[in-house]
Amino acid sequence: FLNEQAFEDAKAALAALVAGTADCALIHHSELDDIASDLGKNKGFVIISRTPLLALSEAEAGYIIAKTLPNPTGDDITISRDEAGQIHRNEGYLEAPLLPAHEIIGIYAKPF
Repeated sequence: FLNEQAFEDAKAALAALVAGTADCALIHHSELDDIASDLGKNKGFVIISRTPLLALSEAEAGYIIAKTLPNPTGDDITISRDEAGQIHRNEGYLEAPLLPAHEIIGIYAKPF
């Protein structure tokens, strides 16, 4: 059972995750750059899903953030961040980033 809360922005949602007052957070896609430097396997929080799950949906995209990477689905996207803060999306479930200077900040199943 998850405790439902609303936050002013992605930074407030991430702060709730860090404080342990939330188990996961849904952020708007436009706010990913604001918190990307705070995400990563070594930092304790990662992107585990993209919403909506249907690629044909007119709903705006969002990301769900939690503590543990999801299991591979066989049709995944790995998101990494480089040293300059640029976000990269790669096909597949990558255990390690393609380039040493990149950090994996999440993995999600491709929308269908």
